[in-house]
Amino acid sequence: MSYVATPEEVRAWEELSSKPSFSQELITVDFTTTPEFIKSVIPPGFEPGDEPRGHISLGTMESRLCGEFDCVMVSIDVKFRGRPGAHMLELIISGDTPVTWG
Repeated sequence: MSYVATPEEVRAWEELSSKPSFSQELITVDFTTTPEFIKSVIPPGFEPGDEPRGHISLGTMESRLCGEFDCVMVSIDVKFRGRPGAHMLELIISGDTPVTWG
């Protein structure tokens, strides 16, 4: 058994991966924490968001590339160079294929 793709397999994969699709069913719960916790977990270069707020999202997702999988995400509000955003603290994904494709 060879682990090197044939030219036909490469073309088939390029065709499949050139037209991605994605769907999700997701619920998000927002929570308030302490400014001290936010400061203790953000990486260098990031600042706490305006409020010490976080989010827990749970859901089922489906991708054309890796099929259906379950996912849990925990994030906090941050700023980077003054722009608001989110920093993910934890990401739990079911299945090896979605983990591999990231």
